[in-house]
Amino acid sequence: MSEKPKVNEKYLDHIQAVITRHNSNSFMIKGWTITICTAILAIAGTWKEPLLSLIALVPIIVFWVLDSFYLANERCFVSFYNAAINGYKLKVKNEKLLKNKQVKTELEKGKFIIDPEKEIEVETSEYSMNFMPFRIIKRNNWFNVIKSRTIIWFYLMLTGFSIALFVGLLFITCPKTIEPLKVTVKMESDSIINKTVKPQMILSDSIQQPDTIQKQK
Repeated sequence: MSEKPKVNEKYLDHIQAVITRHNSNSFMIKGWTITICTAILAIAGTWKEPLLSLIALVPIIVFWVLDSFYLANERCFVSFYNAAINGYKLKVKNEKLLKNKQVKTELEKGKFIIDPEKEIEVETSEYSMNFMPFRIIKRNNWFNVIKSRTIIWFYLMLTGFSIALFVGLLFITCPKTIEPLKVTVKMESDSIINKTVKPQMILSDSIQQPDTIQKQK
Protein backbone atom coordinates (compact mmCIF):
# COMPACT_ATOMS: atom_id res chain seq x y z
CA MET A 1 0.00 0.00 0.00
CA SER A 2 1.20 3.42 -0.92
CA GLU A 3 1.40 5.85 1.95
CA LYS A 4 -0.57 9.03 1.84
CA PRO A 5 1.56 12.11 1.27
CA LYS A 6 2.05 14.20 4.34
CA VAL A 7 -0.04 17.34 4.28
CA ASN A 8 1.25 20.61 5.59
CA GLU A 9 -0.91 21.73 8.50
CA LYS A 10 -0.47 25.37 7.50
CA TYR A 11 -1.99 24.49 4.15
CA LEU A 12 -5.01 22.90 5.85
CA ASP A 13 -5.35 25.95 8.08
CA HIS A 14 -5.41 28.13 4.98
CA ILE A 15 -8.25 26.05 3.47
CA GLN A 16 -10.11 26.19 6.78
CA ALA A 17 -9.73 29.98 6.87
CA VAL A 18 -11.33 30.21 3.42
CA ILE A 19 -14.22 28.02 4.59
CA THR A 20 -14.69 30.24 7.65
CA ARG A 21 -14.65 33.40 5.54
CA HIS A 22 -17.33 32.02 3.22
CA ASN A 23 -19.43 31.08 6.23
CA SER A 24 -19.06 34.58 7.67
CA ASN A 25 -20.06 36.15 4.36
CA SER A 26 -23.16 33.97 4.22
CA PHE A 27 -24.13 35.06 7.74
CA MET A 28 -23.53 38.72 6.83
CA ILE A 29 -25.72 38.41 3.73
CA LYS A 30 -28.61 37.09 5.83
CA GLY A 31 -28.20 40.02 8.22
CA TRP A 32 -28.28 42.56 5.38
CA THR A 33 -31.34 40.84 3.92
CA ILE A 34 -33.26 41.15 7.18
CA THR A 35 -32.24 44.79 7.65
CA ILE A 36 -33.17 45.97 4.15
CA CYS A 37 -36.41 43.99 3.96
CA THR A 38 -37.54 45.17 7.38
CA ALA A 39 -36.92 48.80 6.40
CA ILE A 40 -38.85 48.45 3.12
CA LEU A 41 -41.79 46.64 4.74
CA ALA A 42 -41.93 49.20 7.55
CA ILE A 43 -42.10 52.07 5.05
CA ALA A 44 -44.76 50.24 3.05
CA GLY A 45 -46.85 49.73 6.18
CA THR A 46 -46.46 53.36 7.24
CA TRP A 47 -47.32 54.80 3.84
CA LYS A 48 -49.92 52.08 3.19
CA GLU A 49 -48.53 51.44 -0.29
CA PRO A 50 -49.10 47.79 -1.35
CA LEU A 51 -46.73 47.89 -4.32
CA LEU A 52 -43.91 49.14 -2.11
CA SER A 53 -44.00 45.90 -0.13
CA LEU A 54 -43.26 43.97 -3.33
CA ILE A 55 -40.02 45.92 -3.77
CA ALA A 56 -38.68 43.89 -0.84
CA LEU A 57 -38.69 40.85 -3.15
CA VAL A 58 -35.81 42.37 -5.13
CA PRO A 59 -33.19 42.26 -2.33
CA ILE A 60 -34.57 38.89 -1.21
CA ILE A 61 -33.92 37.33 -4.62
CA VAL A 62 -30.54 39.02 -5.06
CA PHE A 63 -29.26 37.99 -1.64
CA TRP A 64 -30.75 34.51 -2.04
CA VAL A 65 -28.65 33.96 -5.18
CA LEU A 66 -25.56 35.52 -3.61
CA ASP A 67 -25.91 33.45 -0.44
CA SER A 68 -26.26 30.29 -2.54
CA PHE A 69 -23.08 31.21 -4.42
CA TYR A 70 -21.08 31.53 -1.19
CA LEU A 71 -22.56 28.33 0.23
CA ALA A 72 -21.73 26.41 -2.96
CA ASN A 73 -18.12 27.64 -2.79
CA GLU A 74 -17.95 26.76 0.89
CA ARG A 75 -19.06 23.20 0.17
CA CYS A 76 -16.49 22.92 -2.61
CA PHE A 77 -13.74 23.92 -0.19
CA VAL A 78 -15.02 21.38 2.35
CA SER A 79 -14.68 18.68 -0.31
CA PHE A 80 -11.30 20.16 -1.19
CA TYR A 81 -10.25 19.86 2.47
CA ASN A 82 -11.35 16.22 2.60
CA ALA A 83 -9.35 15.49 -0.54
CA ALA A 84 -6.27 17.24 0.89
CA ILE A 85 -6.19 15.00 3.96
CA ASN A 86 -6.72 11.86 1.84
CA GLY A 87 -3.82 12.10 -0.55
CA TYR A 88 -5.36 14.89 -2.69
CA LYS A 89 -7.98 12.46 -3.97
CA LEU A 90 -11.66 12.22 -3.12
CA LYS A 91 -13.79 9.21 -4.02
CA VAL A 92 -17.37 10.08 -4.94
CA LYS A 93 -20.22 7.78 -5.95
CA ASN A 94 -22.17 8.29 -9.15
CA GLU A 95 -25.36 9.00 -7.25
CA LYS A 96 -23.69 12.02 -5.64
CA LEU A 97 -22.54 13.53 -8.94
CA LEU A 98 -24.36 15.71 -11.43
CA LYS A 99 -26.21 13.67 -14.04
CA ASN A 100 -24.02 14.87 -16.89
CA LYS A 101 -20.88 13.95 -14.92
CA GLN A 102 -21.87 10.41 -13.94
CA VAL A 103 -19.66 7.67 -15.38
CA LYS A 104 -21.33 5.03 -17.56
CA THR A 105 -20.45 1.37 -17.34
CA GLU A 106 -20.15 -0.46 -20.65
CA LEU A 107 -22.01 -3.75 -21.00
CA GLU A 108 -22.22 -6.29 -23.79
CA LYS A 109 -23.53 -5.35 -27.25
CA GLY A 110 -22.52 -1.72 -26.84
CA LYS A 111 -24.99 -0.96 -24.06
CA PHE A 112 -24.16 1.37 -21.20
CA ILE A 113 -25.65 1.72 -17.75
CA ILE A 114 -25.05 4.12 -14.90
CA ASP A 115 -24.25 2.29 -11.71
CA PRO A 116 -25.13 4.63 -8.79
CA GLU A 117 -22.61 2.89 -6.52
CA LYS A 118 -19.69 3.20 -8.92
CA GLU A 119 -17.02 5.50 -7.52
CA ILE A 120 -14.80 7.98 -9.30
CA GLU A 121 -11.85 9.91 -7.98
CA VAL A 122 -11.70 13.68 -8.00
CA GLU A 123 -8.04 14.69 -7.87
CA THR A 124 -6.29 17.90 -6.95
CA SER A 125 -2.64 18.88 -6.84
CA GLU A 126 -0.55 19.61 -3.80
CA TYR A 127 -0.87 23.12 -2.38
CA SER A 128 -3.43 24.02 -5.01
CA MET A 129 -6.44 26.20 -4.20
CA ASN A 130 -8.43 25.33 -7.31
CA PHE A 131 -11.79 24.07 -6.04
CA MET A 132 -13.53 23.93 -9.42
CA PRO A 133 -13.03 20.14 -9.96
CA PHE A 134 -15.36 19.58 -7.00
CA ARG A 135 -18.23 21.38 -8.76
CA ILE A 136 -19.24 18.05 -10.30
CA ILE A 137 -20.52 16.94 -6.89
CA LYS A 138 -24.27 17.48 -6.78
CA ARG A 139 -24.42 19.10 -3.35
CA ASN A 140 -21.69 21.58 -4.36
CA ASN A 141 -23.55 22.83 -7.41
CA TRP A 142 -25.11 26.31 -7.23
CA PHE A 143 -28.47 25.20 -8.63
CA ASN A 144 -28.84 22.50 -5.98
CA VAL A 145 -27.58 24.73 -3.18
CA ILE A 146 -30.24 27.39 -3.88
CA LYS A 147 -32.90 24.77 -3.10
CA SER A 148 -31.15 23.39 -0.04
CA ARG A 149 -32.99 23.32 3.27
CA THR A 150 -30.24 25.28 4.98
CA ILE A 151 -31.23 28.55 3.27
CA ILE A 152 -34.56 28.05 1.44
CA TRP A 153 -36.66 28.33 4.63
CA PHE A 154 -35.03 31.66 5.50
CA TYR A 155 -35.72 33.39 2.19
CA LEU A 156 -39.14 31.82 1.70
CA MET A 157 -40.13 33.17 5.11
CA LEU A 158 -39.15 36.71 4.10
CA THR A 159 -40.95 36.27 0.78
CA GLY A 160 -44.08 35.17 2.64
CA PHE A 161 -43.95 38.27 4.87
CA SER A 162 -43.67 40.56 1.85
CA ILE A 163 -46.59 38.94 0.00
CA ALA A 164 -48.74 38.82 3.16
CA LEU A 165 -48.18 42.55 3.74
CA PHE A 166 -49.04 43.27 0.11
CA VAL A 167 -52.35 41.41 0.38
CA GLY A 168 -53.14 43.02 3.74
CA LEU A 169 -52.50 46.54 2.45
CA LEU A 170 -54.67 45.85 -0.59
CA PHE A 171 -57.64 45.11 1.65
CA ILE A 172 -56.96 48.15 3.82
CA THR A 173 -56.55 50.65 0.99
CA CYS A 174 -59.33 49.22 -1.20
CA PRO A 175 -62.05 51.93 -1.60
CA LYS A 176 -65.40 50.92 -0.19
CA THR A 177 -68.71 51.89 -1.86
CA ILE A 178 -70.72 54.26 0.33
CA GLU A 179 -74.37 53.21 0.45
CA PRO A 180 -77.07 55.78 1.27
CA LEU A 181 -78.34 55.66 4.81
CA LYS A 182 -81.89 54.40 4.94
CA VAL A 183 -83.99 55.85 7.79
CA THR A 184 -87.60 54.89 8.51
CA VAL A 185 -89.60 57.82 9.86
CA LYS A 186 -93.18 57.59 11.15
CA MET A 187 -94.99 60.90 11.17
CA GLU A 188 -98.23 61.42 13.13
CA SER A 189 -100.47 64.51 12.79
CA ASP A 190 -102.34 66.12 15.69
CA SER A 191 -106.09 65.63 15.74
CA ILE A 192 -106.64 69.26 16.70
CA ILE A 193 -107.02 71.52 13.70
CA ASN A 194 -105.87 75.01 14.30
CA LYS A 195 -108.26 77.56 12.93
CA THR A 196 -106.84 80.63 11.40
CA VAL A 197 -108.43 83.80 12.67
CA LYS A 198 -108.65 86.58 10.16
CA PRO A 199 -107.64 89.90 11.67
CA GLN A 200 -110.41 92.47 11.84
CA MET A 201 -109.66 96.08 11.13
CA ILE A 202 -111.13 98.46 13.70
CA LEU A 203 -111.45 101.98 12.55
CA SER A 204 -111.11 104.53 15.22
CA ASP A 205 -113.65 107.37 15.48
CA SER A 206 -110.82 109.79 15.32
CA ILE A 207 -110.15 108.93 11.77
CA GLN A 208 -112.16 111.24 9.57
CA GLN A 209 -112.92 110.97 5.93
CA PRO A 210 -111.43 113.55 3.62
CA ASP A 211 -114.89 114.91 2.65
CA THR A 212 -115.70 115.61 6.23
CA ILE A 213 -112.51 117.58 6.67
CA GLN A 214 -113.35 119.80 3.74
CA LYS A 215 -116.81 120.57 5.07
CA GLN A 216 -115.49 121.67 8.40
CA LYS A 217 -113.37 124.23 6.68
